[in-house]
Amino acid sequence: MKHDISYKNYLIRGESFQPTQSSGWIPRYVLQRANLIVGADDLPLSHDRLDKAFGSKSEADDFAVQDAKNWIDNLDSATVDVASPEAINGGLYVVNKPTA
Repeated sequence: MKHDISYKNYLIRGESFQPTQSSGWIPRYVLQRANLIVGADDLPLSHDRLDKAFGSKSEADDFAVQDAKNWIDNLDSATVDVASPEAINGGLYVVNKPTA
């Protein structure tokens, strides 16, 4: 059973996989915004770490979840004071033009 983990307005799920029965487990996370905004892209994002392999699915999933948290933290630090949450979330803007 897969469990979603809530972290900073995201849902994270480890979905690690084993390419062959004799290979290690490749970490994969899937994340999606927990509170979707109307008009925002609600497709989940997934990421595979092909540079890592683990002996068990649970180890790979644990790594994947931590990797997703690091990605979210880096995203948060990169966007502070750069853009509003609406811009980051794909929100729409209405520009009020002054009337003559």
